[in-house]
Amino acid sequence: MISHNPTVIFRKAVPDGALPVAGEHIVSDDTCTIDLENVRLGGGFLTETIAVTPESSMRLRMRPREKADFVTTFNLNEPLVGFGLVKVLRSEEDSIKEGDILMGLTPWQKYTVQPYVEADPAGAFPVEQYLVALGNPGMAAYFALHGLAKIKTASIISICTSMRLLTRPSLAIQLAKQAGSTVIASAGSESKLEYLRDLGADHVFNYQTDGYVHPLAKHGPVDIVIDCVGGEALEAAIEHASFKAQIIIVGASADYGVPASERYGVKNMEYVFQKALKISGLFMLDQLDLFEEYFSVIPEMLKSGKVTSRILRVDGLKNGPQAMVNMLTGNGGQVGKPIIFV
Repeated sequence: MISHNPTVIFRKAVPDGALPVAGEHIVSDDTCTIDLENVRLGGGFLTETIAVTPESSMRLRMRPREKADFVTTFNLNEPLVGFGLVKVLRSEEDSIKEGDILMGLTPWQKYTVQPYVEADPAGAFPVEQYLVALGNPGMAAYFALHGLAKIKTASIISICTSMRLLTRPSLAIQLAKQAGSTVIASAGSESKLEYLRDLGADHVFNYQTDGYVHPLAKHGPVDIVIDCVGGEALEAAIEHASFKAQIIIVGASADYGVPASERYGVKNMEYVFQKALKISGLFMLDQLDLFEEYFSVIPEMLKSGKVTSRILRVDGLKNGPQAMVNMLTGNGGQVGKPIIFV
């Protein structure tokens, strides 16, 4: 049986300092087809995609190939690849059965043949939670606080976010409060500040009107910094960090779409050695020893309501390119993690 296989294609590399344009760099292609009954599995299994989610890290893979770094670029004229949830339709792998629900990196297309990591075949949680609290954002928040920072009760934590990215910080706030810490958090609109308050943040401020320096001076010094922004936010965090504070960098949204020559340069690096600060970048694969702990702790928090999340529902891969662009530019001020239901 020949079926349509809607796909989001990486058509054109995005120049340094720019953001992708839907319909130019990433495009929706409805012309692809697949024979679901006869496609060769080669010992693998055929899956149908349930949902995928855009991540800021995917922007790194859209750069020109000559700008190669530790993260490989997407292949031109092939599907985007990102975190997703799929259902097994056919399988030649003994450990994978028809009907299993799997999670992991998957092409942005409706049907594909590719191995995944098993999630929760019992379906104990709504689909979207496997891409938010139980997915990459939740892992990033947990690994940053418990893996790198080794969070302790009574710590003062600053969680620096931006108008674009709020999901990881929102989960980090909840985990920090569960550990008994005082949380300082920032956002760029009143609706997002209200959301941070609802999550339990002790002190919130609007970085667009208040900047970063005064609020951190008022509520600091800060023992742990979770920084998703870079630039001025990182500079302020360094200035108002306590002695031997830890700064965990999980993103640099201030630099997205900004040419290298125009990016803000941090000017107070002398504090790093004067205060004996520890600055770490979060690399998920370095935290593999925490995966088992993570999947034993977070599901229980979800069941009890100690951890919650918001999503922005997007229907259909045809809207995938614009959902990616919207995520990188702030989702029009809306609060939530975009989930594309295929």
